[in-house]
Amino acid sequence: MAKTKTTEKLPLPEQQRQRKRTPLLVALVATALIAVFLIATARLGCLTTPFALMRHQWSIMPTMASLLTVDAFLAAAELDLTAAQTAANAAGWRYATDLTPANLKRSSAAAVAADALGRSFAERARDLDLTNASPSQRRQIQLIIDNYGASLADPADAAEFADVVGKMQAIYGSAKWDGKPLDPTLTDVLANSRDYQELSDAFIGWRNATGPEMRPLFKRYMELANKAARDGGFADMADQWLSGYEIPAREMQDIVEDLWDGILPHYMELHCYVRRKLAKRYGKQHFGKDKLIPAHLLGNMWAQQWSNIGDLVMPFPDAPPPPDITRALRDQGYTAQRMHSLAESFYVGIGFGPLPTTFWDRSMLTKPADRDVVCHASAWDIDGDQDVRIKMCTEPTADHLQT
Repeated sequence: MAKTKTTEKLPLPEQQRQRKRTPLLVALVATALIAVFLIATARLGCLTTPFALMRHQWSIMPTMASLLTVDAFLAAAELDLTAAQTAANAAGWRYATDLTPANLKRSSAAAVAADALGRSFAERARDLDLTNASPSQRRQIQLIIDNYGASLADPADAAEFADVVGKMQAIYGSAKWDGKPLDPTLTDVLANSRDYQELSDAFIGWRNATGPEMRPLFKRYMELANKAARDGGFADMADQWLSGYEIPAREMQDIVEDLWDGILPHYMELHCYVRRKLAKRYGKQHFGKDKLIPAHLLGNMWAQQWSNIGDLVMPFPDAPPPPDITRALRDQGYTAQRMHSLAESFYVGIGFGPLPTTFWDRSMLTKPADRDVVCHASAWDIDGDQDVRIKMCTEPTADHLQT
């Protein structure tokens, strides 16, 4: 037999209390609605007379709808773009730490998908009504347009661009000269050898192993990158990069030029001093009349920092030598893990939080013996939250400790 739903009859005093509550609830709801209405009209400068309120009441709805649209758009962009970029970062990590064609294919596909989604958000962002948006909202919308709008609209171009970038990474990560990889072998030669010919051979040899293969790829890379920038409303890729500083490109260029002009006299004195010291060490016959320094003598494959030749150019030869950090690290048996733990302790000591456990589980801190990887040190923020990693073929050297 089916059960019959019954309604319990309230005692008379309770019925009276319920009837008293009903007008009270209605009054409270009405008061809240009026308060919201008055706040909204106050934003429009409408708090004058009841007639003014009536005159402006219909303009409130578009204003509130506009704000809701911007809020909803930014919330969707945050959610969807973060998910797509996380997938692209994860696929890019797998490729950079294992340079296989299969991983390149997956990395390229994820990058193309993220770019396509970003472009769609940028196109929608341009059509938003920002009349009543806050300064913070306007800035977020502009960043979406600048960062994601400058991408290739043609899917074939986007796929080619991702493929070109991946192939250049593979060349860089797997190239060898005379059977020697860049890291750690050739890097160590440039840092520690004091034989002019050995340095020259390593410097030129590695470039011969990479440059001819990368040259056509890099040319195509620049063509596609500039095309993407122009599609996004920039003059070229350089203009797009400069937009990241959120000041006019010409103003940023002026700032850099002013800084360069300020340090140039000091740099020229340092350059002249180092050149003279190196000429004394290797012989003046290796130094032409152009007043330049042969790049392979500066202790680094890219001549980007000169700390590895400190023993050749240190002034005041009678002064005590600086501590040999590399020797100390090796004498004390420092491993890659221990070096990164030491670096972490420094940042924790100045107030930063410790690294998450996943950092130690997912980072690549040493060069694997069983596959090609991109050893060039880089920090990865995979998901914009807690999944942070380092990719580095760490060696116990002062240079790597500083990196």
